[in-house]
Amino acid sequence: MTVPDGEMRHVCGVTGELPRALAFAAVQVADDGREGLDLIDPTLRCTLAPHRGRHHDLVLDMDGEDSAVWTSWRSGEPPFAVEVLRNCGTSDAMGHGDVCTYFAGHPHEHSWALFDPVLAYIDQHMPGALLQAAAPFLYVASRALRQGEGRQAPW
Repeated sequence: MTVPDGEMRHVCGVTGELPRALAFAAVQVADDGREGLDLIDPTLRCTLAPHRGRHHDLVLDMDGEDSAVWTSWRSGEPPFAVEVLRNCGTSDAMGHGDVCTYFAGHPHEHSWALFDPVLAYIDQHMPGALLQAAAPFLYVASRALRQGEGRQAPW
């Protein structure tokens, strides 16, 4: 989504760190095998609307499922669990084909109603064909971009 700053609310953006044990737990819960660890970046970033209380981030998408593995944390505290939550999947009312990427029952606005500067950066700096080809790797790459570094997950 490429929307000029100020027209939409920004995402929360509060960051956290996923403990190694929870990364392993996410792979087990998703039944994704050890290679699933390659898809997990320990840097968490809440992309819900700005809020108080628990922050949430997607840990691991469950391919072919209507669910994903998520974690939550409070500012200044590490997350202590992962859980499988059903996808929201609500389509935007304007008919643009955008589908909410959050979990079902999430608070506040849907993902398509918020401005995420990280996604805007990717949209602006990656041509469409490259973006499609890189789609499987963007989950990890976008997290590294958010932090301004290209580090690998520590496991």
